[in-house]
Amino acid sequence: MVNNLKKLSMLLCSTALVFATAARGDDSAAYFGIKAGALMPNVDELEEAYIGGLTVGYGRAFAIEAELTTTLFPGETALSDVEWDMTTLALYGVYRSSAKVYFKLKAGALHEQVTFNAAGVNLQNKENGVSAGLGMGYRVDNQTRVEVEYTIVDEDISMFTLGYLF
Repeated sequence: MVNNLKKLSMLLCSTALVFATAARGDDSAAYFGIKAGALMPNVDELEEAYIGGLTVGYGRAFAIEAELTTTLFPGETALSDVEWDMTTLALYGVYRSSAKVYFKLKAGALHEQVTFNAAGVNLQNKENGVSAGLGMGYRVDNQTRVEVEYTIVDEDISMFTLGYLF
């Protein structure tokens, strides 16, 4: 089930990226990007997991952004031979200030799926909730940006990511 969700999410985001690319002009408000970073649990029994993600957005100072992240390297737990991972799918409202080096705020709805894998047995927990984040970015040109973000996924997990938008 986890692999099917990941495959479906990747297919949807890939399709959206193709359409965003086709619709984009040199000065388009449409953008997409990639990101990588760490999931940082606020639970003593869990260690960090490392993620990769895709972003599709539309807008300039105020934008709407869809984001998919999934675990690339699972985190360890206090129990031996038990790993955890997480996949998130979110829709955010985003504000970016107008300077070359800018400030970013985002908030929106998020669906998360956490999976614990013990000896080939997967235990899953799915939740919907609210997510928010803040970050800083650098505008390379009108379309290309590099961003660093801290995002609160839920009360137990946050993520720190580095992204490249184009």
